[in-house]
Amino acid sequence: MSTTPYDYHVKTLFIKCYYYLRDLFYNLIRCKSVLIVKKDSLVRNIQDQFNTQFPFLKIEFLKTFSNSRSVCKTKYAVPDDFFKRIPGFINNGAINIYSKQTITTLEDNFKENFGVCAQVFRRSGDIWIDTILTEDWTLEQQNKIGEQVCYSKLLN
Repeated sequence: MSTTPYDYHVKTLFIKCYYYLRDLFYNLIRCKSVLIVKKDSLVRNIQDQFNTQFPFLKIEFLKTFSNSRSVCKTKYAVPDDFFKRIPGFINNGAINIYSKQTITTLEDNFKENFGVCAQVFRRSGDIWIDTILTEDWTLEQQNKIGEQVCYSKLLN
């Protein structure tokens, strides 16, 4: 039984599809993490887990206070704070984080699932900048930009 050029092309296409799907599946698994937030979780632990997946991003949790004149003052939770000490914390739970998720979606999910306000910052050299103007970008995009800026500053 001889192999025709058609059989060769079909086999080659099958192998390429197999590797493409394998890599796609691997990337989907690799690009997802689950953060488990409990009332006794330290802010630092959640920040570290997030930073492991996105080393050029950081997540902060806000403690917002209103004074008698209806002026809001924003203060961030310190890393040694427990989530139960963050105003608005409502319950324990888990949150999925994907690399293709936008900043807005991530921050909204923290508010909806846990009652806490989260804010993501991107590294730009030696400083952290607010992502409010690029909150429709994905976590992956934000992280790549942070990485590029940091490495370009090292080279200059």
